[in-house]
Amino acid sequence: MKRQEALSILQRRRDAVSTIARRKDALSLIRRRQNELKLVDSKQNALCPIKWRKDALVAIEGRRKFSILATPFALNSRVWFDMEAARQQSQPSSKTMFITNELRRKFTSESKSPKKIKAVIFDLGGVLLQSPFHEIEAFERDAGVPVGSIFGNAAKLGESGAYFRLERGEVTLEQFLPLFQQELESGGIHLQRDVSELFVRIERALFPVRQDMIQVIRSLKAEGIKTAALTNNWKRDNGDTFTHALGDLQNLFDVIVESALVGIRKPDAMIFQLALERLKLKDSGEVVF
Repeated sequence: MKRQEALSILQRRRDAVSTIARRKDALSLIRRRQNELKLVDSKQNALCPIKWRKDALVAIEGRRKFSILATPFALNSRVWFDMEAARQQSQPSSKTMFITNELRRKFTSESKSPKKIKAVIFDLGGVLLQSPFHEIEAFERDAGVPVGSIFGNAAKLGESGAYFRLERGEVTLEQFLPLFQQELESGGIHLQRDVSELFVRIERALFPVRQDMIQVIRSLKAEGIKTAALTNNWKRDNGDTFTHALGDLQNLFDVIVESALVGIRKPDAMIFQLALERLKLKDSGEVVF
């Protein structure tokens, strides 16, 4: 695969819509004419404006609120911009304008002199590895609970919940499972299967490795572009993460950053900053994610 073909694949990913809500009719932010960023549904119907709320842009549609991005990233390219500069804007409207302008400047053709790409950061699940979401849904059906309820409950509990703690490496998988089971029971989610089966099925569903992405990564490296893997994962009592199962394929990457080993999980901006530092790069404009 030639460099242009590899970069073309990345560009298509960069231009693709980015799912921002776990709904069957997914909402997305896309680039439209006149370099506008619009919120659309899966049929490309424009829906509503984007607004600033705390540390995220939020789409307001009636009484429903959808988090568009876990800042400081947006769209499938995960465009990086200065979150601190955004926070310093005094009014919510100023923050929104700042972020919108940054997205336009970095994501659209308004950027007059695009910087040379020096590194590409890849996620693992759903990119180099398979997506486990179909297996999660299958387990929920087998366990007799509504699809989306297991990790929906984890999302409600947020950073203090067992799952986010697992991904930050504060507990091992073995320590996590009884805690997670208890949280599900407390949330009214009564599984007809052992929750440990879910995580066995998730890890199994990640493989085989996607050969097309291996080819892309090798092509980039052949052109002198650095590569990194950045993933939320978990570790076992023996310290292994599921990345360990990649074996020699770990050598595809100059840098591997795993949430369970560094104590930070996506979408925390610090984990992206850490990846940048390990790549020995200072300018986020030289990195594609």
